[in-house]
Amino acid sequence: MAHSKQLETLSAVETGKALRKALKAAFPGVKFSVKMSRGTAYGSFSISWTDGPNTSAVNVIADAFAGKGFDGMTDSTTFTGNVIEHNGEQFITGAGYVHASRSNSDNAKALAAQILADEGYTGSELDTACAIRMICNGEPVHSAAAIHHLTQK
Repeated sequence: MAHSKQLETLSAVETGKALRKALKAAFPGVKFSVKMSRGTAYGSFSISWTDGPNTSAVNVIADAFAGKGFDGMTDSTTFTGNVIEHNGEQFITGAGYVHASRSNSDNAKALAAQILADEGYTGSELDTACAIRMICNGEPVHSAAAIHHLTQK
């Protein structure tokens, strides 16, 4: 019978290094800020960046590093047991929660607004701002306009 080796848990600091490395490899040229929480949320990470990949794409990487989740049915924390690779070895992730948040530059928002205007879409300031955010995050123009009830001339 094969004897399986018990995996060690990577430290939170080393998990952060591995997370940064994975993001850099997956999205070359995008500058990510990866910050680790201290205190009660020690080991949880916040990832932020401007423009570039949408949040769903980054979450594909980030979710693999999350060591905790939340079960709304039982109002409790769950532990993922996710295994990550670091320096050629496998470890259980040392992260807690991992949250990704994308920002849009003023240039990206201006370009999306121009696209809406060029295609003749109008609406309230709030609805237009929401459609602009969706376009910046990769949603097709017609879908973003329809979801936010913009009208077309």
